Amino acid sequence: MTRTLLIGIDGASPTWLARWMAEGKLPELARLRDGGCLGPLRSTPNMMSPSAWTSITTGVGPGRHGVFGFFDRLPGSYRFRPSDARARAADPWWVIASRAGLRTAVLNVPCTWPADAVNGLQVAGWLTPSARAPGFTCPPELAGELAVRFGDYPLHSDVQRLVATGRLAATRDRILRSLHRKAEIARHLLARERWDLMAVVFADTDAAQHYLWHLTDPAHPAHGAGARATVGDVVLAAYQEIDRAIPALLDAARPDVVLVVSDHGVGVEHRGHLFLPGVLDALGWQVRKRSRLRGIAQAAGRLLPAGVKHRLAARTGRDIAGSMLVGDVTWARTRAFTIAHGGRTDIALNVRGREPEGALDAEDVADAVAELCGLLADCVDPATGVPVLEDIARRGDVYAGPYVALAPDLLMRWREDLPPLAGLRCGDITVTHAEGDQLHTGGHRGDGVLLAAGDGVNRGGTVAGARVEDIAPTLLHLAGLPVPRYCDGRVVEGIFREAPEVRFDDAATLRGGPGGGDAADPRVTERLRGLGYL
Repeated sequence: MTRTLLIGIDGASPTWLARWMAEGKLPELARLRDGGCLGPLRSTPNMMSPSAWTSITTGVGPGRHGVFGFFDRLPGSYRFRPSDARARAADPWWVIASRAGLRTAVLNVPCTWPADAVNGLQVAGWLTPSARAPGFTCPPELAGELAVRFGDYPLHSDVQRLVATGRLAATRDRILRSLHRKAEIARHLLARERWDLMAVVFADTDAAQHYLWHLTDPAHPAHGAGARATVGDVVLAAYQEIDRAIPALLDAARPDVVLVVSDHGVGVEHRGHLFLPGVLDALGWQVRKRSRLRGIAQAAGRLLPAGVKHRLAARTGRDIAGSMLVGDVTWARTRAFTIAHGGRTDIALNVRGREPEGALDAEDVADAVAELCGLLADCVDPATGVPVLEDIARRGDVYAGPYVALAPDLLMRWREDLPPLAGLRCGDITVTHAEGDQLHTGGHRGDGVLLAAGDGVNRGGTVAGARVEDIAPTLLHLAGLPVPRYCDGRVVEGIFREAPEVRFDDAATLRGGPGGGDAADPRVTERLRGLGYL
């Protein structure tokens, strides 16, 4: 058995990680790379953290584990359920390892509340309602112990209010404090005993990249803003905080092999998804009720400063600049509608007999999809006339498994080289009204990172073709356990010096249908809103 430590860095890009290592800015990660191998790790089709982290932990894609976004639509309704650990239809690797008698320590992995009953310990990730909520830790008494020793647990550095009001130095300090505290707690817990399989995830890089990517990337138009001279490169500072923590984590964990992974990459936020609801409105596929309230909301979305809009949202409990499911829809006249959350907007069809007030006959779906995709394919940047969409994917073409129906029907694949858009032009119509969070300067990209180092690892090699679904099978193989045959992923053979002899478990089965509550805890909803995800 190979004792393995997984270090997760949310949103880490292989390109930027390689650049910073080459420049000597991340010496500890570079040391790991020099003793191992580095390459891209392909994310799930929608590049969203809940789907990708759940695929990392279970070895199956969203169509089999049932988690696509922070909230997923309940079949046959216009309602959503939160995507926490109860919604997961496949066991994560630490549950499988615990059943086999191995000792596991799992810290801060997203979408893991409530914590599983493990043979070891677990601290749930940042979608936990609070550090005092039942299910935050396993064993339950660990939560109280951490509170006494370390004080309040930093579930996530919620920084949107700080960014919206221009307090970037306070934003930087909050992110770095959260990372430092998590590393401190991880050192303490990993040193308790010689664990067999371990994981610690740092998710605060996600907030840094979403809100402050313009301070890092020269390709962003706002890169030369004066804020960079005042607060520096906050994203790089966050990575350097993690980098400094690595020697102590390794000393505490004493692993044979280290895997560094991320759920997706990062690049300039193109903002195209913010204009998609307006395009669907203008094309007549999505019909909204005419109301004075909606007119006021639209005007506020156009005219009010971001900080004012956020304060109104916090006070009223309603995001006036946009929401997950577009509001005030006349369903009987709507053939397709937008679902916006997690930094992206996709499209669901309103099918008669499938949705409560469907307007599209089932036999007309294929023709409707072809027509709508043809219209949207003409979307361009109004400023340059450059096409903005790489592709529009049908859910059945990119997902497989029993829960594909939980996904939106059409997934928008935007070009990754787009600048921040000020609108969309589609044929004769131009939409400039943005619905949703406009503070993001960094957005998700399809390639995360996989770095491997340690005993038996292919030193100096380049990892190619790895996917997020491959991580759980690789961890189970390293632990000397068979890989469930149902896994979509495979053991990443490229990280090993010698071809691994993989064993399979033909008796293992998926857990059954996704569960979860019908309503989100308001503390989780507010945290997601604070990240710009609602």
